Formats: sequence, C-alpha cells, structure tokens
Amino acid sequence: MTLFTLPRIRIFEWEDLPGFPDLIRSGSTDFLRFAMIQLGVYTPVIPMVNEMLSRSGTNKITDLCSGGGGPLPGLYSHFHSPTGAPVEVLLTDKFPNQEAGVYLKNQHEKLRYESSSVDVTSPDMTFPGVTTMFSSIHHFTEEEVRQILANAQASGQPIGIFEGAKRGWAPLLGAILAIPLMVWALTPFIRPLRGWRLFFTYLIPAIPLMTWWDGTASVLKMYRAEELLALAKEDEAYEWKSGYLKNSLGMELTYLVGWPKEIQNIEQ
Repeated sequence: MTLFTLPRIRIFEWEDLPGFPDLIRSGSTDFLRFAMIQLGVYTPVIPMVNEMLSRSGTNKITDLCSGGGGPLPGLYSHFHSPTGAPVEVLLTDKFPNQEAGVYLKNQHEKLRYESSSVDVTSPDMTFPGVTTMFSSIHHFTEEEVRQILANAQASGQPIGIFEGAKRGWAPLLGAILAIPLMVWALTPFIRPLRGWRLFFTYLIPAIPLMTWWDGTASVLKMYRAEELLALAKEDEAYEWKSGYLKNSLGMELTYLVGWPKEIQNIEQ
C-alpha cells in the first residue's frame, strides 16, 4: 500500500443495524436499485455472469444481500442459460425489502425475492445455481467473507462478487458530494411511487442522509481486488480471478469470480 492508497476503514452503516426502521432502509435500497439500473453501473459484468451460467450448466442464479433488488432486474434480460431455458433469479437478504419483492415479481416472471431473512454468514448454508453478490461484500469482515465463500462453494457452482467502485480517493469524494443530490433528483422517478418515500426524502431527509452516510462508508470499507483474491485463494478447490472493469460512466468496478477446478476456465 502506497502513501496515496486509501486504507480500508471499518465503519458502521445504518443499513446493517437490526433495529433500523425498515421504511428508511427500503427507501435507500430502492434508490440504489433504480440508480444502478438507470446508470448501467454493472453492465460490464454481463458477459462474466453468462460465462458462469454456461460453464456451470445451470439456469439458476442466487443473489445474496439483494436489498431493493440491486442491478439484477436491469441485467436480467441479457442473461442466457446453456440449455436455452429462462434464467431464474432468486434474490435474498438479511433484511428483505418486502415491497420491492412484490413489485419485482410483477415485473419479472422468473425473478423471485425470498421473503424470509437469509443470513449468508450462517455455516453450512448452500445456494442453488450461480451465486452473485452486488455492492455488498464490503459489509462483512474478513472472517465472514471466508464463510460466505465457503457456503457458496459448498454448492459446487461458480460465484461472482461485484462492487460498483474501486476503493480510492476519487470514488470517496464522489460519494460525499454526489449521493444526496442524486437521491433528491431521482426519487420522483422511482417506482412504485410512494408518499412515504417523498416525505422522508424532501420533508424529513432521512433517506438521502442515510444513503449518503452508507454510500460514503461503503467506499471506505471496500475490499480491493487483490484483497479479495488473497482471501479466496485460501480454498484450493476453486480457481479464482479478480480485477477491475470499467463501465460507461468511467467507474472502475471491483470483481472476484471463482469456480470449481473441474469447470473450465472462465474468460473475462
């Protein structure tokens, strides 16, 4: 680490607190879903996810820590299974966004949101199909990351972990300056339109303040690609690859992908 490398700093996020009001948490995760999809933040990972589906021979994706749905509802139409069957996506979260689950089910026939809480750090938990995580691995300690990887690998399927930025000073400054403005600007376009969301955005700005704090904390907590790779390589049953992808916004995404050694190499 050089003098100019932003160190990884553990700091709390409101989203992670069990007693935090679900309404405010849902407002923030709804915004994140909308922004990720509309801005095409994760478009560069589409070929990588399709390759994982192809190599594994499955049409199922289990997404962990999905929040309000994350980017998958926007990426879904670009995914293809090796058998030609429609890709089925299961969204999960420790604090499931129930309203988002109903909304997304009505929008996508093959996209389902698990209504019960799913704690991805519980030992011996396995997930059907390809496992994905978007904008969420930074919430966990190194030991918890090891457990998540172990749980995903127990299914014998590929896993893809993706973060919407690369930890650094420029993304940190961008989060500090831009997030509240983006929440205020985009909220009227988020569907379904809800009065409580408008109230807690414009009259009492709890949603933009929470999103600003958590977004800034997320950049500080993000693992760099080499840090994720070091944690993953402790398991020799999988092949691992990590690095960065640049999207159309000029942002660098961080990724870690892994697959059983008996599955052929996954090309970027």
